[in-house]
Amino acid sequence: FRTLFPLFGRGEMSFVQAVGLPYRKRSHFDAQDLLENGTSAPGSVHDGWLNRALMVRGMGQAIALGKTVPLVLRGEYATTAIDPLRNRDARPGLLDLMEDMYATDPLLATALEQGLASREQVKMAQTGLTEKKNRKKRMRQSLSVLGRLMAKDTGSQVAVMSFSGWDTHANQGGLSGNLAMRFENLALGLDEFRKALGPIWKETVVVMASEFGRTVRSNGTGGTDHGTGGLVTLLGGSVAGGKVYGDWPGLSTKSLYKGRDLKTTTDIRSVFKGVLRDHLGLGDKQLNRDVFPGSEAVSALNGLIRVS
Repeated sequence: FRTLFPLFGRGEMSFVQAVGLPYRKRSHFDAQDLLENGTSAPGSVHDGWLNRALMVRGMGQAIALGKTVPLVLRGEYATTAIDPLRNRDARPGLLDLMEDMYATDPLLATALEQGLASREQVKMAQTGLTEKKNRKKRMRQSLSVLGRLMAKDTGSQVAVMSFSGWDTHANQGGLSGNLAMRFENLALGLDEFRKALGPIWKETVVVMASEFGRTVRSNGTGGTDHGTGGLVTLLGGSVAGGKVYGDWPGLSTKSLYKGRDLKTTTDIRSVFKGVLRDHLGLGDKQLNRDVFPGSEAVSALNGLIRVS
């Protein structure tokens, strides 16, 4: 992360180490569900912890970066899915037909109106994107467009960005290779996102998290994945940066979980709670009851957010 590391020195990036879910199996589907539903049981709820937080706090319309809304943003609060690199228009006459069909249904008519407005905002944000769309650079280009979009006065203050392709079971590479290339594109994209936000960056918090950590050692095909303890990275002008949080359990064989994984010493919900409480102003009772139900034993992690 050479592109982003200067942020650490400026106090705009921090790390939380040995973070994990209240889950010890190795199913991507169940782990991803837990990461986004905010409980201790896969499939226990059908909405996401961030949507529930927005129901309590309210932050304008939320944006999901992609073709669909991920579970973490699903629920009663208004969200919009945006593919920032898509610019193909609908067939002539289709939108007029939809407007006629939805005219007598206030819910559908409002949803269509919001969708059309979002499409126009994305088109404006795409202006000046000089690089040809490239699948290998999708993260970088998408984050650049999202930064421009959120820098405008669109009423959207919360966005979720979800990118796949991190499941490197084989041929992962080291300082070069598949995983290193993806990290480079992510870092470049986040740097462009930061620049596009302009002065808004000083009020921003970016949380990067994954459903799994990495195994400590490579497997027989040169890959690592489905680990236990992992890392959360925090970036933004509102982050109390230049710090590493969390207890370090060590990497000796006896310290590893089942002899292969970094142990989890911090429940990832502690990180989410700390950000929601100190950045968005949610109370502990709201977090324990409404946002992360049944999580009273998981305390919000202190000191993550800069005090004004």
